[in-house]
Amino acid sequence: MIISEKPTAAKRIAQALDETGSPSEVKKRGASYYECKRGDDTLLVVYALGHLFELRQTEKGWKYPRLEMEWVPKYEVDKKATATKSIIRLIGSLSRDIDEFVVATDLDIEGSLIGYLTLMHACGADAKKAKRMIFSTLTKNELNAAYETLASSLDFPMIEAGQTRHEVDWLYGINLTRALTLAIKTASGWFKIVSTGRVQGPTLALVAERDQAINVFVPIPYWAILATGSHNGHELELEYFKKRIAVKAQALAIAQNLRGKTAIVDDIRSKENIQTPPAPFNLSTLQSESYRHLGFTPSRTLAIAQKLYLEALISYPRTASQKIPPSINVRAILEGLTTNRTYSGLAKQVLAGSLTPFQGKKDDPAHPAIHPTGTRPSKRLTPSEAKIYDLIVRRFFALFGENSVKESIRADVRYKEHLFYVRGLKVLKRGWMDYYDPYVALNEKLLPSLNKGDVIELDLVNEDGKFTSPPPRFNPSSLLKILEKEGLGTKATRASIVDSVKSRGYTLGDRFELSTLGYALHETLHEYVPRILSADFARRLEKEMQGILD
Repeated sequence: MIISEKPTAAKRIAQALDETGSPSEVKKRGASYYECKRGDDTLLVVYALGHLFELRQTEKGWKYPRLEMEWVPKYEVDKKATATKSIIRLIGSLSRDIDEFVVATDLDIEGSLIGYLTLMHACGADAKKAKRMIFSTLTKNELNAAYETLASSLDFPMIEAGQTRHEVDWLYGINLTRALTLAIKTASGWFKIVSTGRVQGPTLALVAERDQAINVFVPIPYWAILATGSHNGHELELEYFKKRIAVKAQALAIAQNLRGKTAIVDDIRSKENIQTPPAPFNLSTLQSESYRHLGFTPSRTLAIAQKLYLEALISYPRTASQKIPPSINVRAILEGLTTNRTYSGLAKQVLAGSLTPFQGKKDDPAHPAIHPTGTRPSKRLTPSEAKIYDLIVRRFFALFGENSVKESIRADVRYKEHLFYVRGLKVLKRGWMDYYDPYVALNEKLLPSLNKGDVIELDLVNEDGKFTSPPPRFNPSSLLKILEKEGLGTKATRASIVDSVKSRGYTLGDRFELSTLGYALHETLHEYVPRILSADFARRLEKEMQGILD
Protein backbone atom coordinates (compact mmCIF):
# COMPACT_ATOMS: atom_id res chain seq x y z
CA MET A 1 0.00 0.00 0.00
CA ILE A 2 1.24 3.47 -0.94
CA ILE A 3 -0.13 6.30 1.20
CA SER A 4 -0.33 9.68 -0.53
CA GLU A 5 -1.59 12.99 0.81
CA LYS A 6 -4.27 14.05 -1.67
CA PRO A 7 -6.45 12.44 -4.37
CA THR A 8 -4.62 14.19 -7.23
CA ALA A 9 -1.25 13.02 -5.93
CA ALA A 10 -2.56 9.47 -5.55
CA LYS A 11 -3.73 9.43 -9.16
CA ARG A 12 -0.39 10.71 -10.47
CA ILE A 13 1.58 8.22 -8.39
CA ALA A 14 -0.61 5.36 -9.62
CA GLN A 15 -0.32 6.44 -13.26
CA ALA A 16 3.45 6.71 -12.97
CA LEU A 17 3.99 3.34 -11.25
CA ASP A 18 1.47 1.24 -13.15
CA GLU A 19 3.25 -0.70 -15.90
CA THR A 20 0.44 0.12 -18.35
CA GLY A 21 0.03 3.73 -17.27
CA SER A 22 -3.71 3.14 -16.77
CA PRO A 23 -4.39 2.06 -13.17
CA SER A 24 -7.87 1.09 -12.03
CA GLU A 25 -9.74 3.46 -9.75
CA VAL A 26 -11.84 1.50 -7.28
CA LYS A 27 -14.67 3.37 -5.58
CA LYS A 28 -16.23 2.18 -2.34
CA ARG A 29 -18.75 3.94 -0.11
CA GLY A 30 -17.81 7.51 -0.87
CA ALA A 31 -14.07 6.91 -1.07
CA SER A 32 -11.67 5.49 -3.64
CA TYR A 33 -8.20 4.13 -4.23
CA TYR A 34 -6.07 3.10 -7.21
CA GLU A 35 -4.95 -0.42 -8.02
CA CYS A 36 -2.04 -0.95 -10.36
CA LYS A 37 0.41 -3.61 -11.46
CA ARG A 38 4.18 -3.35 -11.36
CA GLY A 39 5.99 -6.56 -12.19
CA ASP A 40 4.74 -9.24 -9.81
CA ASP A 41 3.42 -6.70 -7.31
CA THR A 42 -0.06 -5.27 -6.88
CA LEU A 43 0.08 -1.71 -5.64
CA LEU A 44 -2.80 -0.04 -3.84
CA VAL A 45 -2.44 3.74 -3.81
CA VAL A 46 -4.62 5.46 -1.22
CA TYR A 47 -4.89 9.10 -0.19
CA ALA A 48 -5.22 10.66 3.23
CA LEU A 49 -7.07 13.84 2.17
CA GLY A 50 -4.68 15.89 4.32
CA HIS A 51 -4.94 15.23 8.05
CA LEU A 52 -7.25 12.33 8.82
CA PHE A 53 -6.58 12.55 12.56
CA GLU A 54 -6.65 15.48 14.97
CA LEU A 55 -5.97 16.09 18.66
CA ARG A 56 -8.84 16.08 21.15
CA GLN A 57 -8.97 16.60 24.90
CA THR A 58 -9.47 13.44 26.92
CA GLU A 59 -11.52 15.23 29.61
CA LYS A 60 -14.95 16.62 28.84
CA GLY A 61 -16.08 20.17 29.46
CA TRP A 62 -15.35 23.65 28.11
CA LYS A 63 -12.90 24.54 30.86
CA TYR A 64 -9.20 25.23 31.18
CA PRO A 65 -6.51 24.26 31.68
CA ARG A 66 -6.72 21.11 29.62
CA LEU A 67 -3.39 19.28 29.30
CA GLU A 68 -4.28 15.74 28.28
CA MET A 69 -4.98 14.97 24.63
CA GLU A 70 -5.28 12.08 22.18
CA TRP A 71 -5.28 11.55 18.41
CA VAL A 72 -8.73 10.73 17.09
CA PRO A 73 -10.37 10.63 13.64
CA LYS A 74 -10.85 14.14 12.32
CA TYR A 75 -14.60 13.70 11.87
CA GLU A 76 -14.92 13.30 15.66
CA VAL A 77 -13.40 16.78 16.17
CA ASP A 78 -14.66 18.60 13.08
CA LYS A 79 -18.26 17.81 12.20
CA LYS A 80 -17.70 19.17 8.69
CA ALA A 81 -14.99 16.59 7.97
CA THR A 82 -17.48 13.84 7.15
CA ALA A 83 -15.50 12.73 4.07
CA THR A 84 -12.65 11.52 6.27
CA LYS A 85 -14.85 8.84 7.84
CA SER A 86 -15.26 6.78 4.67
CA ILE A 87 -11.57 7.22 3.76
CA ILE A 88 -10.36 6.00 7.15
CA ARG A 89 -12.66 2.98 6.95
CA LEU A 90 -11.52 2.16 3.41
CA ILE A 91 -7.83 2.40 4.27
CA GLY A 92 -8.41 0.27 7.38
CA SER A 93 -10.19 -2.48 5.46
CA LEU A 94 -7.55 -2.55 2.69
CA SER A 95 -4.71 -2.75 5.23
CA ARG A 96 -5.61 -6.24 6.42
CA ASP A 97 -3.97 -7.97 3.47
CA ILE A 98 -1.02 -5.64 2.88
CA ASP A 99 2.53 -7.01 2.85
CA GLU A 100 4.39 -3.68 2.76
CA PHE A 101 3.52 -0.05 3.48
CA VAL A 102 5.09 2.90 1.67
CA VAL A 103 4.55 6.53 2.71
CA ALA A 104 4.43 8.90 -0.27
CA THR A 105 3.14 12.07 1.38
CA ASP A 106 4.87 15.45 1.02
CA LEU A 107 8.41 15.41 2.34
CA ASP A 108 8.00 17.96 5.11
CA ILE A 109 6.94 17.96 8.75
CA GLU A 110 3.19 17.95 8.05
CA GLY A 111 3.41 15.36 5.28
CA SER A 112 5.56 13.05 7.41
CA LEU A 113 3.10 13.31 10.29
CA ILE A 114 0.11 12.66 8.03
CA GLY A 115 1.74 9.48 6.72
CA TYR A 116 2.69 8.29 10.20
CA LEU A 117 -0.74 8.90 11.74
CA THR A 118 -2.43 7.15 8.82
CA LEU A 119 -0.16 4.15 9.28
CA MET A 120 -0.68 3.99 13.03
CA HIS A 121 -4.37 4.77 13.39
CA ALA A 122 -6.02 3.86 10.07
CA CYS A 123 -3.82 0.93 9.03
CA GLY A 124 -2.83 -0.33 12.47
CA ALA A 125 0.62 -0.97 10.98
CA ASP A 126 4.11 -0.92 12.47
CA ALA A 127 5.55 2.39 11.28
CA LYS A 128 9.10 1.15 11.91
CA LYS A 129 8.70 -1.35 9.06
CA ALA A 130 7.31 1.16 6.55
CA LYS A 131 9.35 2.64 3.69
CA ARG A 132 9.42 6.13 2.23
CA MET A 133 9.14 7.59 -1.28
CA ILE A 134 11.16 10.79 -1.59
CA PHE A 135 10.38 13.22 -4.44
CA SER A 136 10.02 16.94 -5.15
CA THR A 137 7.88 16.77 -8.28
CA LEU A 138 4.98 14.59 -9.35
CA THR A 139 6.47 13.85 -12.77
CA LYS A 140 6.49 10.26 -14.00
CA ASN A 141 10.28 9.99 -14.13
CA GLU A 142 10.84 11.28 -10.62
CA LEU A 143 8.06 9.16 -9.11
CA ASN A 144 9.47 6.03 -10.73
CA ALA A 145 12.95 6.88 -9.49
CA ALA A 146 11.58 7.49 -5.99
CA TYR A 147 9.86 4.10 -5.96
CA GLU A 148 12.96 2.29 -7.20
CA THR A 149 15.10 3.92 -4.50
CA LEU A 150 12.78 3.74 -1.49
CA ALA A 151 14.18 4.96 1.81
CA SER A 152 14.28 1.98 4.17
CA SER A 153 12.58 3.85 7.01
CA LEU A 154 10.51 6.91 7.81
CA ASP A 155 12.06 10.14 9.06
CA PHE A 156 11.14 9.74 12.72
CA PRO A 157 12.77 12.99 13.94
CA MET A 158 10.55 14.85 11.44
CA ILE A 159 7.53 12.91 12.70
CA GLU A 160 8.39 13.73 16.31
CA ALA A 161 8.78 17.39 15.34
CA GLY A 162 5.34 17.32 13.71
CA GLN A 163 3.68 15.75 16.74
CA THR A 164 5.36 18.21 19.07
CA ARG A 165 4.25 21.21 17.02
CA HIS A 166 0.66 20.01 16.95
CA GLU A 167 0.63 19.29 20.67
CA VAL A 168 2.22 22.62 21.61
CA ASP A 169 -0.16 24.52 19.32
CA TRP A 170 -3.09 22.57 20.76
CA LEU A 171 -2.07 23.44 24.33
CA TYR A 172 -1.68 27.08 23.40
CA GLY A 173 -4.82 27.34 21.36
CA ILE A 174 -7.35 25.54 23.50
CA ASN A 175 -6.26 26.96 26.85
CA LEU A 176 -5.63 30.57 25.85
CA THR A 177 -8.76 30.71 23.72
CA ARG A 178 -10.89 29.46 26.58
CA ALA A 179 -9.21 31.77 29.08
CA LEU A 180 -9.83 34.84 26.93
CA THR A 181 -13.35 33.84 25.93
CA LEU A 182 -14.47 33.04 29.48
CA ALA A 183 -12.85 36.23 30.79
CA ILE A 184 -14.95 38.29 28.36
CA LYS A 185 -18.09 36.38 29.30
CA THR A 186 -17.45 36.87 33.03
CA ALA A 187 -16.71 40.57 32.66
CA SER A 188 -19.45 41.53 30.23
CA GLY A 189 -21.84 38.62 29.87
CA TRP A 190 -21.01 38.63 26.13
CA PHE A 191 -19.92 35.31 24.60
CA LYS A 192 -17.34 35.93 21.90
CA ILE A 193 -14.68 33.37 21.03
CA VAL A 194 -11.33 35.16 21.10
CA SER A 195 -8.27 33.15 20.19
CA THR A 196 -4.52 33.48 20.17
CA GLY A 197 -1.64 31.10 19.65
CA ARG A 198 2.08 30.41 19.70
CA VAL A 199 2.87 32.62 16.69
CA GLN A 200 -0.36 34.56 16.42
CA GLY A 201 0.36 36.38 19.70
CA PRO A 202 3.75 37.80 18.62
CA THR A 203 2.24 38.64 15.21
CA LEU A 204 -0.52 40.62 16.89
CA ALA A 205 2.16 42.38 18.95
CA LEU A 206 4.04 43.39 15.78
CA VAL A 207 0.86 44.83 14.26
CA ALA A 208 -0.04 46.61 17.51
CA GLU A 209 3.43 48.15 17.85
CA ARG A 210 3.27 49.45 14.29
CA ASP A 211 -0.27 50.74 14.83
CA GLN A 212 0.76 52.55 18.01
CA ALA A 213 3.80 54.07 16.29
CA ILE A 214 1.49 55.44 13.58
CA ASN A 215 -1.06 56.79 16.08
CA VAL A 216 1.49 58.67 18.20
CA PHE A 217 3.44 59.94 15.22
CA VAL A 218 3.62 63.74 15.05
CA PRO A 219 4.25 65.03 11.52
CA ILE A 220 7.04 67.57 11.27
CA PRO A 221 6.83 70.17 8.50
CA TYR A 222 9.70 70.72 6.13
CA TRP A 223 10.26 72.26 2.71
CA ALA A 224 11.88 70.91 -0.42
CA ILE A 225 13.15 72.79 -3.48
CA LEU A 226 11.53 71.67 -6.74
CA ALA A 227 13.30 72.78 -9.87
CA THR A 228 13.50 72.14 -13.59
CA GLY A 229 16.07 73.41 -16.05
CA SER A 230 16.71 73.31 -19.77
CA HIS A 231 19.67 72.70 -22.04
CA ASN A 232 19.57 72.83 -25.85
CA GLY A 233 15.80 72.44 -25.84
CA HIS A 234 15.81 69.49 -23.40
CA GLU A 235 14.03 69.76 -20.07
CA LEU A 236 15.95 68.51 -17.05
CA GLU A 237 14.68 67.49 -13.63
CA LEU A 238 16.95 69.07 -11.00
CA GLU A 239 17.42 67.61 -7.52
CA TYR A 240 18.49 70.16 -4.88
CA PHE A 241 21.37 68.92 -2.74
CA LYS A 242 19.48 69.59 0.51
CA LYS A 243 16.50 67.25 0.58
CA ARG A 244 14.87 68.93 3.56
CA ILE A 245 14.86 72.55 4.69
CA ALA A 246 13.44 73.04 8.16
CA VAL A 247 12.50 76.75 7.91
CA LYS A 248 10.00 78.02 5.38
CA ALA A 249 11.59 81.46 5.11
CA GLN A 250 14.91 79.88 4.18
CA ALA A 251 13.25 77.76 1.48
CA LEU A 252 11.47 80.85 0.09
CA ALA A 253 14.72 82.79 -0.02
CA ILE A 254 16.52 79.96 -1.85
CA ALA A 255 13.76 79.66 -4.46
CA GLN A 256 13.60 83.43 -5.04
CA ASN A 257 17.38 83.67 -5.34
CA LEU A 258 17.54 80.91 -7.97
CA ARG A 259 14.61 81.83 -10.24
CA GLY A 260 15.69 82.92 -13.69
CA LYS A 261 19.36 82.23 -13.05
CA THR A 262 21.76 80.15 -15.12
CA ALA A 263 23.84 77.36 -13.61
CA ILE A 264 26.92 75.56 -14.87
CA VAL A 265 27.59 71.82 -15.18
CA ASP A 266 30.38 71.51 -12.62
CA ASP A 267 31.10 67.78 -12.85
CA ILE A 268 29.83 64.61 -14.54
CA ARG A 269 30.25 61.16 -13.06
CA SER A 270 29.21 57.80 -14.45
CA LYS A 271 29.35 54.33 -13.02
CA GLU A 272 28.53 50.91 -14.42
CA ASN A 273 26.50 48.65 -12.15
CA ILE A 274 26.44 44.91 -12.74
CA GLN A 275 23.30 43.10 -11.61
CA THR A 276 23.37 39.33 -11.31
CA PRO A 277 20.25 37.26 -12.07
CA PRO A 278 17.70 36.96 -9.26
CA ALA A 279 17.96 33.92 -7.01
CA PRO A 280 15.69 30.92 -7.67
CA PHE A 281 12.31 31.11 -6.01
CA ASN A 282 11.66 29.71 -2.57
CA LEU A 283 8.17 30.03 -1.12
CA SER A 284 8.84 33.35 0.57
CA THR A 285 10.29 35.09 -2.49
CA LEU A 286 7.57 33.65 -4.73
CA GLN A 287 4.92 35.05 -2.40
CA SER A 288 6.68 38.42 -2.30
CA GLU A 289 7.02 38.70 -6.09
CA SER A 290 3.46 37.50 -6.59
CA TYR A 291 2.11 40.20 -4.29
CA ARG A 292 4.29 42.89 -5.89
CA HIS A 293 3.46 42.08 -9.50
CA LEU A 294 0.08 40.34 -9.32
CA GLY A 295 -1.44 41.59 -6.08
CA PHE A 296 -1.99 38.03 -4.80
CA THR A 297 -1.89 37.53 -1.03
CA PRO A 298 0.68 35.04 0.31
CA SER A 299 -2.00 32.46 1.13
CA ARG A 300 -3.53 32.74 -2.35
CA THR A 301 -0.12 32.31 -3.96
CA LEU A 302 0.59 29.21 -1.88
CA ALA A 303 -2.79 27.68 -2.73
CA ILE A 304 -2.23 28.24 -6.46
CA ALA A 305 1.34 26.93 -6.31
CA GLN A 306 0.08 23.81 -4.54
CA LYS A 307 -2.38 23.19 -7.38
CA LEU A 308 0.39 23.59 -9.96
CA TYR A 309 2.49 21.10 -8.00
CA LEU A 310 -0.32 18.56 -7.93
CA GLU A 311 -0.65 18.98 -11.69
CA ALA A 312 3.08 18.11 -11.96
CA LEU A 313 3.83 21.52 -13.49
CA ILE A 314 6.18 22.80 -10.77
CA SER A 315 8.26 21.36 -7.96
CA TYR A 316 7.15 21.23 -4.33
CA PRO A 317 6.42 24.84 -3.29
CA ARG A 318 6.88 24.68 0.50
CA THR A 319 10.64 25.04 0.35
CA ALA A 320 13.17 27.46 1.81
CA SER A 321 15.79 26.61 -0.79
CA GLN A 322 17.17 29.06 -3.36
CA LYS A 323 19.29 26.44 -5.09
CA ILE A 324 18.86 24.24 -8.15
CA PRO A 325 21.05 21.20 -7.40
CA PRO A 326 23.02 19.33 -10.10
CA SER A 327 20.68 16.35 -9.69
CA ILE A 328 17.94 18.29 -11.49
CA ASN A 329 18.05 17.78 -15.24
CA VAL A 330 17.67 21.39 -16.34
CA ARG A 331 18.21 20.50 -19.99
CA ALA A 332 15.26 18.10 -19.94
CA ILE A 333 13.10 20.77 -18.27
CA LEU A 334 14.04 23.37 -20.89
CA GLU A 335 13.49 20.92 -23.73
CA GLY A 336 10.05 20.20 -22.28
CA LEU A 337 9.27 23.92 -22.24
CA THR A 338 10.14 24.21 -25.95
CA THR A 339 6.93 22.26 -26.66
CA ASN A 340 4.91 25.06 -25.04
CA ARG A 341 4.15 27.78 -27.60
CA THR A 342 4.28 30.54 -24.99
CA TYR A 343 7.82 29.69 -23.89
CA SER A 344 9.29 27.84 -26.87
CA GLY A 345 11.39 30.76 -28.16
CA LEU A 346 12.83 31.69 -24.77
CA ALA A 347 13.54 28.05 -23.88
CA LYS A 348 15.49 27.59 -27.12
CA GLN A 349 17.51 30.74 -26.38
CA VAL A 350 18.42 29.40 -22.94
CA LEU A 351 19.38 26.00 -24.38
CA ALA A 352 21.80 27.71 -26.75
CA GLY A 353 23.80 29.15 -23.84
CA SER A 354 25.31 27.99 -20.57
CA LEU A 355 23.07 25.66 -18.59
CA THR A 356 24.58 26.52 -15.23
CA PRO A 357 21.83 28.22 -13.19
CA PHE A 358 22.48 31.13 -10.86
CA GLN A 359 22.16 29.97 -7.24
CA GLY A 360 20.86 31.78 -4.17
CA LYS A 361 22.18 31.55 -0.62
CA LYS A 362 19.44 29.68 1.24
CA ASP A 363 19.21 25.90 1.24
CA ASP A 364 16.63 23.31 2.27
CA PRO A 365 17.72 19.70 2.79
CA ALA A 366 14.30 18.35 1.79
CA HIS A 367 13.51 20.17 -1.46
CA PRO A 368 15.19 22.31 -4.14
CA ALA A 369 14.09 25.79 -5.15
CA ILE A 370 10.73 26.11 -6.91
CA HIS A 371 11.09 25.40 -10.62
CA PRO A 372 8.95 24.24 -13.54
CA THR A 373 9.06 20.57 -14.44
CA GLY A 374 8.81 21.09 -18.22
CA THR A 375 5.59 19.06 -18.31
CA ARG A 376 2.88 20.57 -20.52
CA PRO A 377 -0.41 21.37 -18.77
CA SER A 378 -2.94 18.61 -19.34
CA LYS A 379 -5.78 21.11 -19.09
CA ARG A 380 -6.30 24.83 -19.51
CA LEU A 381 -5.01 26.75 -16.51
CA THR A 382 -7.21 29.28 -14.77
CA PRO A 383 -6.10 32.92 -15.23
CA SER A 384 -4.63 32.97 -11.72
CA GLU A 385 -2.81 29.67 -12.22
CA ALA A 386 -1.44 30.87 -15.55
CA LYS A 387 -0.05 34.02 -13.93
CA ILE A 388 1.77 32.18 -11.14
CA TYR A 389 3.06 29.58 -13.60
CA ASP A 390 4.33 32.32 -15.91
CA LEU A 391 6.14 34.01 -13.03
CA ILE A 392 7.83 30.73 -12.04
CA VAL A 393 8.83 29.79 -15.61
CA ARG A 394 10.31 33.19 -16.43
CA ARG A 395 12.19 33.29 -13.14
CA PHE A 396 13.65 29.88 -14.02
CA PHE A 397 14.74 31.16 -17.45
CA ALA A 398 16.37 34.19 -15.81
CA LEU A 399 18.68 31.92 -13.80
CA PHE A 400 20.55 31.10 -17.00
CA GLY A 401 20.83 34.68 -18.27
CA GLU A 402 23.94 36.83 -18.31
CA ASN A 403 24.45 39.67 -15.85
CA SER A 404 22.66 42.89 -16.72
CA VAL A 405 24.69 46.12 -16.90
CA LYS A 406 23.35 49.57 -16.09
CA GLU A 407 25.10 52.92 -16.30
CA SER A 408 24.18 55.52 -13.70
CA ILE A 409 25.09 59.14 -14.49
CA ARG A 410 25.13 62.14 -12.19
CA ALA A 411 25.79 65.67 -13.37
CA ASP A 412 26.52 68.30 -10.71
CA VAL A 413 24.94 71.63 -11.66
CA ARG A 414 26.09 74.63 -9.61
CA TYR A 415 25.01 78.23 -9.12
CA LYS A 416 27.26 79.88 -6.53
CA GLU A 417 26.80 77.94 -3.27
CA HIS A 418 23.70 76.11 -4.57
CA LEU A 419 24.12 72.64 -6.03
CA PHE A 420 21.70 70.54 -8.07
CA TYR A 421 21.99 66.96 -9.26
CA VAL A 422 20.79 65.68 -12.61
CA ARG A 423 20.53 61.91 -12.56
CA GLY A 424 20.21 59.44 -15.40
CA LEU A 425 20.10 55.68 -15.77
CA LYS A 426 20.69 53.69 -18.91
CA VAL A 427 20.56 49.92 -19.47
CA LEU A 428 23.69 48.94 -21.40
CA LYS A 429 22.99 45.21 -21.38
CA ARG A 430 19.70 43.57 -20.49
CA GLY A 431 21.08 40.07 -19.95
CA TRP A 432 18.75 38.01 -17.73
CA MET A 433 16.11 40.76 -17.93
CA ASP A 434 15.18 39.54 -21.40
CA TYR A 435 13.94 36.32 -19.81
CA TYR A 436 12.24 37.80 -16.74
CA ASP A 437 10.27 40.44 -18.63
CA PRO A 438 7.56 41.70 -17.79
CA TYR A 439 8.54 41.35 -14.13
CA VAL A 440 11.49 43.74 -14.45
CA ALA A 441 11.42 47.46 -13.69
CA LEU A 442 14.08 49.05 -15.90
CA ASN A 443 13.66 52.54 -14.41
CA GLU A 444 15.61 54.01 -17.31
CA LYS A 445 16.02 57.77 -17.31
CA LEU A 446 17.91 58.96 -20.37
CA LEU A 447 19.74 62.26 -20.31
CA PRO A 448 20.64 64.56 -23.21
CA SER A 449 24.31 65.02 -23.98
CA LEU A 450 25.89 67.05 -21.17
CA ASN A 451 29.46 68.25 -20.83
CA LYS A 452 31.37 69.98 -18.11
CA GLY A 453 30.90 73.74 -18.46
CA ASP A 454 27.50 73.55 -20.18
CA VAL A 455 24.99 76.22 -19.20
CA ILE A 456 21.69 75.13 -17.62
CA GLU A 457 18.79 77.58 -17.54
CA LEU A 458 16.87 77.38 -14.25
CA ASP A 459 13.36 77.59 -15.67
CA LEU A 460 11.24 76.77 -12.65
CA VAL A 461 12.23 76.87 -8.97
CA ASN A 462 9.62 76.53 -6.24
CA GLU A 463 9.50 75.69 -2.56
CA ASP A 464 7.23 72.75 -1.68
CA GLY A 465 5.82 72.31 1.82
CA LYS A 466 5.70 68.71 3.07
CA PHE A 467 5.39 66.71 6.27
CA THR A 468 7.39 63.74 7.54
CA SER A 469 5.50 60.46 7.18
CA PRO A 470 4.69 57.84 9.82
CA PRO A 471 5.93 54.29 9.33
CA PRO A 472 3.77 52.48 6.75
CA ARG A 473 1.12 50.01 7.77
CA PHE A 474 1.75 46.38 7.03
CA ASN A 475 0.37 44.69 3.96
CA PRO A 476 0.16 40.89 3.64
CA SER A 477 3.57 40.69 1.96
CA SER A 478 5.45 43.00 4.33
CA LEU A 479 3.96 41.29 7.41
CA LEU A 480 5.02 37.90 6.06
CA LYS A 481 8.55 39.24 5.47
CA ILE A 482 8.89 40.50 9.03
CA LEU A 483 7.66 37.17 10.39
CA GLU A 484 10.41 35.48 8.41
CA LYS A 485 12.99 38.04 9.57
CA GLU A 486 11.93 37.59 13.20
CA GLY A 487 12.04 33.79 12.88
CA LEU A 488 8.34 33.38 13.69
CA GLY A 489 6.41 30.48 12.18
CA THR A 490 7.55 28.32 9.30
CA LYS A 491 7.54 28.73 5.53
CA ALA A 492 4.34 26.68 5.38
CA THR A 493 2.44 28.42 8.20
CA ARG A 494 3.28 32.13 7.88
CA ALA A 495 0.69 32.85 5.21
CA SER A 496 -2.12 31.38 7.31
CA ILE A 497 -0.92 33.33 10.36
CA VAL A 498 -1.08 36.57 8.38
CA ASP A 499 -4.61 35.67 7.27
CA SER A 500 -5.74 34.73 10.77
CA VAL A 501 -4.96 38.16 12.24
CA LYS A 502 -7.41 39.66 9.77
CA SER A 503 -10.01 36.87 9.62
CA ARG A 504 -10.48 36.86 13.41
CA GLY A 505 -11.35 40.55 13.40
CA TYR A 506 -8.19 41.85 15.05
CA THR A 507 -7.41 44.19 12.15
CA LEU A 508 -9.40 46.27 9.68
CA GLY A 509 -9.03 46.25 5.90
CA ASP A 510 -6.00 45.16 3.93
CA ARG A 511 -3.57 47.54 5.67
CA PHE A 512 -3.68 45.83 9.07
CA GLU A 513 -5.08 48.69 11.12
CA LEU A 514 -5.78 47.33 14.59
CA SER A 515 -9.49 47.00 15.41
CA THR A 516 -11.10 47.69 18.79
CA LEU A 517 -11.10 43.95 19.48
CA GLY A 518 -7.44 43.72 18.44
CA TYR A 519 -6.51 46.54 20.81
CA ALA A 520 -8.44 44.96 23.68
CA LEU A 521 -6.81 41.56 23.10
CA HIS A 522 -3.32 43.04 22.86
CA GLU A 523 -3.74 45.17 25.98
CA THR A 524 -5.15 42.23 27.97
CA LEU A 525 -2.32 39.87 27.00
CA HIS A 526 0.28 42.60 27.55
CA GLU A 527 -1.05 43.25 31.05
CA TYR A 528 -1.53 39.69 32.29
CA VAL A 529 0.48 37.27 30.12
CA PRO A 530 3.07 39.31 28.17
CA ARG A 531 5.06 36.18 27.37
CA ILE A 532 2.35 35.19 24.90
CA LEU A 533 3.19 38.31 22.88
CA SER A 534 6.95 37.84 23.13
CA ALA A 535 8.78 37.16 19.88
CA ASP A 536 11.84 36.06 21.89
CA PHE A 537 9.80 33.45 23.74
CA ALA A 538 8.25 32.18 20.50
CA ARG A 539 11.66 32.00 18.80
CA ARG A 540 13.14 30.10 21.72
CA LEU A 541 10.30 27.61 21.63
CA GLU A 542 10.68 27.31 17.84
CA LYS A 543 14.41 26.66 18.24
CA GLU A 544 13.78 23.95 20.81
CA MET A 545 11.28 22.25 18.51
CA GLN A 546 13.68 22.58 15.58
CA GLY A 547 16.27 20.83 17.73
CA ILE A 548 14.24 17.64 17.35
CA LEU A 549 15.37 17.52 13.72
CA ASP A 550 19.04 18.26 14.44
